[in-house]
Amino acid sequence: MADGRNHVPCCIQERVPDICQDVCRGEYTAITNNIKTHFSCSAYTEQTLACIVEGIELLPSAPEFIEVEALTEKSLKVSWGKPIANLETITMYVVNVTSLRTFDDRLIDPDEDDISKIQNTTETKQYRVSGDANQTVINSLKPFTMYEITVVAANTHGTSLPSYAVRSLTLTPGTIKQKAVGEAPKLPDTKKCCIDKGINQTSCLTQLCDPSVIDSAEITTYMICAPWATTTFSCLADGLDHTPCCKARGLPDKCQQFCLGNVTVNIDFNVFKCFRYMNEYKNCLFQGYGVLPSAPIQVHITNIGTEFAILHWALPKTLGDTVQHYNIHYRMLTTYDNEYGSVAKAHSPFILEGLQHDMDYEFYVEAVNTHGVGEPSARITFRTQSKVIEDKIEESMVYNVTECCVDADLSDHCLPLCSYDANMTDIKQLAGVCGSEFHKIIRCGAGGRNHGTCCSRRGVPPVCLSLCTGVIVDSLLVTATTCIPYIGNIVLCYEEGTGLLPGPVNDLQAEVVDDRSVYLEWEPPSDQRNVTGYEVHYQKVDNTSVHETPLKLDNQIVTNDTKVIVTNLETDGIYNMFVVSRNEYGSSLPSSIVMISVRKTENQTIISGVTSPPHSLAVASHSATWVTITWKPPEFSHPSEQITYSIYHKSAADESYQISNTTVTTRMIDNLNPNTQYIVYVKAISKKGASLPSETLIAWTDPAYPAFVEVSLLSLLPSTLCRKYQLDADFPATNSPPD
Repeated sequence: MADGRNHVPCCIQERVPDICQDVCRGEYTAITNNIKTHFSCSAYTEQTLACIVEGIELLPSAPEFIEVEALTEKSLKVSWGKPIANLETITMYVVNVTSLRTFDDRLIDPDEDDISKIQNTTETKQYRVSGDANQTVINSLKPFTMYEITVVAANTHGTSLPSYAVRSLTLTPGTIKQKAVGEAPKLPDTKKCCIDKGINQTSCLTQLCDPSVIDSAEITTYMICAPWATTTFSCLADGLDHTPCCKARGLPDKCQQFCLGNVTVNIDFNVFKCFRYMNEYKNCLFQGYGVLPSAPIQVHITNIGTEFAILHWALPKTLGDTVQHYNIHYRMLTTYDNEYGSVAKAHSPFILEGLQHDMDYEFYVEAVNTHGVGEPSARITFRTQSKVIEDKIEESMVYNVTECCVDADLSDHCLPLCSYDANMTDIKQLAGVCGSEFHKIIRCGAGGRNHGTCCSRRGVPPVCLSLCTGVIVDSLLVTATTCIPYIGNIVLCYEEGTGLLPGPVNDLQAEVVDDRSVYLEWEPPSDQRNVTGYEVHYQKVDNTSVHETPLKLDNQIVTNDTKVIVTNLETDGIYNMFVVSRNEYGSSLPSSIVMISVRKTENQTIISGVTSPPHSLAVASHSATWVTITWKPPEFSHPSEQITYSIYHKSAADESYQISNTTVTTRMIDNLNPNTQYIVYVKAISKKGASLPSETLIAWTDPAYPAFVEVSLLSLLPSTLCRKYQLDADFPATNSPPD
């Protein structure tokens, strides 16, 4: 629909969220059963279509026929074809050059030690080229690095979409591409030999006496020229024995008589099968004449992956300057499929793609000049890497949301929901049974990272933004009704953030240093590769604000260390403190909070950070002898932390609290007295200790009223009279009586 134009700037101007800009880029995300495809963009359809209609009239289409050629170890030549639409309006081209992840640090050649020093970095550069040009040379690149190149056409109104991407390797250090092809030696005059020996048949002279076209001769020509077969093949042999070459190139024994220096050949049906090998025979003749290049040398292989490997070779020692290109032959070393695949017109280094993982392969290389194909190189065998092992390595390096849910003690039957690739069918089927544990799934989905910025950018409404920090503010029913249309937006932010945002810190501890300062120490996130620093938040609290859990406190300290001393505090002041990790993309969420009183004592102890308290206590239902209490889980906790809850309750007349425990966020307190006021609060318990108490809830049980029962009796008397009786009775039950 975008027709090769980039309508994204217009869509941004119309405030279309980035998650809904796929159509502006000429893409479309089909709605499937996968949760990530369920995002809401219907509100922006009109703006998107208006941008596309306008852009098709004004913007150029994408350049075509992109070609990339490696010139040296630090330069690539990029060429392209002109766009079709709005060509006359183009003012410039932008060439995007992206260095992909550097290959393994293994040596390319014994003399190329500096390759192992290439840094594992990825960067993108743009090069502007005049609108009337169709090629450019990119310099100052890294040796032996794979680059991905796209070209964009631009005019005064905007740009096209990028062309299709082309990947190319720069040459290895010290290698320079062959600029000119030398002239190959001339062939012997075999036609003159045939004429001197009495052959005057035109078709025999032009086809069987010319080694350059002998492989294209028809069987009828061989039959017509059969009387002169010995003479023609003797002239072609030029007095040399080509048998070793013919054996090496796979000619059957019956056909090797053509390769002898003193040929005595009879053309009959027994040698018809040899005509299919005439191309190999021709190359053996040329090899014997000394006009073909020898075998490529220094053949080796590097950077073996699961589906590709990079092949290298050097010029042949003989006639290397006459080589135009190379042919690569490769095969899988199996018993059932050992046919060679071929790649023509290749140059070193060459990326051999489309391989199967964990399999053995063999390859060899042939040099080609104007006369034909030279000798094959030595055969090299290698084994591709195992994708299973690679997947395990990648899994160990990324955040595993399912593992988090297992650590958080999520029920086994709810685990299918704990995945960034969960499907809508499972969500609908398991929503009822997993509702009480939904907060664990959301908490692990967020992974202790603050995805609020991404969610805002992707059009998540403010009422649902708490989900982007792993917190459910409202009831599950209200949250589902309001936020299900944006579930794809949120999950995509979760997944994106696992690679960009830092994870939460661990094991926060605090100790009073003196009456004015506190020492804080913590462990870095489990994966600290993308952490650039830490931010310490602290704030003095009182009885009113002690239960508040804002993501930003009044005071902050930025540090690159995992410990800090907070100074200039008020003596005897009570402070809340927490730490988040940060980088250029954002920050983590607090994983625990410390409440500490600033007063140095003799028996000073280290205080461990614990979860924030449960909150939003409410009475879900009640009767005369029981009440059901619900609450929201802590807003600050480590995503994989196992949390249990202790519920404290007592009547207003009691002196001590009764305690019960649960792992879910609801509890029915029974064996209560009718018409009685009860005081209830909840603590969250983790391996680091108990949280502060939640806010206190006052709950009343129902009074026990006498039951009023009305009984109607129908009597089928002859007079068909209906008699109605009214009965008053006292029942011991305190609920409504049965019907």
